[in-house]
Amino acid sequence: MVGVTTHRPTHLSAVLSVLVGAAALALVGTTPAQRLTLGVVLVALVPLALGLELRRRGHVPAALALASLGTAGVAGALALGSARIASFSNSVELYPGLVGLFVLVLALSPVWEGRERPLISLGTGLLLVSVVASAAVYGTGTTGLLVAGVGTVLAWDLAEQAVNLGEQVGREAKTRGVELTHAGGTAAVGGGAIAAVQVIVHADVTGLSLPVLASLLGSGLLLTLALYN
Repeated sequence: MVGVTTHRPTHLSAVLSVLVGAAALALVGTTPAQRLTLGVVLVALVPLALGLELRRRGHVPAALALASLGTAGVAGALALGSARIASFSNSVELYPGLVGLFVLVLALSPVWEGRERPLISLGTGLLLVSVVASAAVYGTGTTGLLVAGVGTVLAWDLAEQAVNLGEQVGREAKTRGVELTHAGGTAAVGGGAIAAVQVIVHADVTGLSLPVLASLLGSGLLLTLALYN
């Protein structure tokens, strides 16, 4: 009997994308209140993702219950954060990224099949807003900021990889080795870009500001990833 191929984002790269995005957000949200809010959101995203998966399999009552629980958990976390995070700048650092993680889960479930890529771009774009906001308010050190910026690009790349493999070979194909190799290669590219910027910063051979260096890092990294892919 021939199995049915499911042309949806592969699980491994999708999960890695969300985890890497969360790790990047944790680097810019460094206060206890920010970390608590992020942790609650991550816990809430689990039943949300499970509910969306069950919806695809036709288990509607359980899917609605889990998805509603997850969505309520995310909303509750945002409310908790607004009560505990006193500084406006800290809220600006965190909230776009939290919404970005929520959108990324919706993209990779996927909620709107065929619209995964725009949602991935929106979700990771919101993560990047948190990184840029942290740079603007100087809430994160240079190294943490650079790693967080690379993390958002890596999250985007992993999400795109999940969609690409799902479209090309299907979710049921054995793609774990390919996914891990791709993730490792992209992480190595990102690590090299961080090292190059750190050398420039510590050598003090340029009068470029950190935002400009971060822009150069992002541009170079995206170009490298485009060539790598």
